[in-house]
Amino acid sequence: MKTETCSFSGWKIYPGHGVRLVRLDSKTFLFRTSKDKAYFLQKQKAAKFRWTQVYRRLHKKGISETRTKRKKHVVKKQQRAIQGIDMEKVKMMKRETPEKAKERREENLKQIRERRAKAKATTGKKQTAGGAKSQAQAPKAAPKQRGAGKKR
Repeated sequence: MKTETCSFSGWKIYPGHGVRLVRLDSKTFLFRTSKDKAYFLQKQKAAKFRWTQVYRRLHKKGISETRTKRKKHVVKKQQRAIQGIDMEKVKMMKRETPEKAKERREENLKQIRERRAKAKATTGKKQTAGGAKSQAQAPKAAPKQRGAGKKR
């Protein structure tokens, strides 16, 4: 026994029941009852009527308990070593308390400041020693020539 579905409500239509409508563009529609046909011809939306399958599907009515939720694929996080730092050091940094982390940061900042001060002191000495000579001895640049090419 072949059953068809209603074009409006989505219900099954058994043999010997229903009405077939053929539009001018030769598209056919099957309706279970005259009620379905009337609402279709009025261009009503099937999703607005509670008794249609479209409405029931949209509002999750009558879904059987057999359908189970799929398991979500859990991504496992993997810790990788950072370039220039050992993995053991990274693990220690993760385990340390906020107070120890603060102390470590302050110590690193102090070392960076000392290095910068040394670098500044050495570059400052080089500039003062060679800076006076370079300004006095520097030759002036000759002015640029414009239009040096031949005229036609």
